[in-house]
Amino acid sequence: MEQKTDVQKIILFVFITVSLAAFDFTTKQIIVSTMKTGDVLWLFENVFGLYLLYNTGALFSFNPSQYVPFVTNAHLFLTFTVLALFLMSFFMLKLDLAKQKLLFCALTFISAGAIGNGLDRIIRPNSAVVDFFLVDLGFRLGPIPFDPWPIFNFADVFVNIGIGLFILDSILNGKKEIVLKND
Repeated sequence: MEQKTDVQKIILFVFITVSLAAFDFTTKQIIVSTMKTGDVLWLFENVFGLYLLYNTGALFSFNPSQYVPFVTNAHLFLTFTVLALFLMSFFMLKLDLAKQKLLFCALTFISAGAIGNGLDRIIRPNSAVVDFFLVDLGFRLGPIPFDPWPIFNFADVFVNIGIGLFILDSILNGKKEIVLKND
């Protein structure tokens, strides 16, 4: 199979990343326009449903501004998002796509998720992210702050898929070094 040029790789990366981020944005817009905060629409018994929540925190509603003085959540999250996208793009450019398809997909999914939630931080009131998937598996986790389970969105799913693919790539290529192109 012929190796893709850097331009083709960039086009593929941008196309997939933007498509996934656009899908995430569209689903959030549909939820925001059809539900009110706190409404629940059960899709599968009382296990899986839709629940509109505006999340101003980070992972599991973590609020870093409580621990980092003089910094707002919005500034911290946007700075982190820009740095993450820069690093993802840098590593993507260095990959040998013919040999590292799984890692390329991982970087693409993580980037799409970062863009999806980063866009929410820019356009939504209070720099909140729209979360709407509710999963209740019927068990309680005690004092952990999410009960029944964290509410999430497609951007979160994309980041988790990307992390899973990254771990899978690490397992499959365990002792191999990352193949970076020499410029």
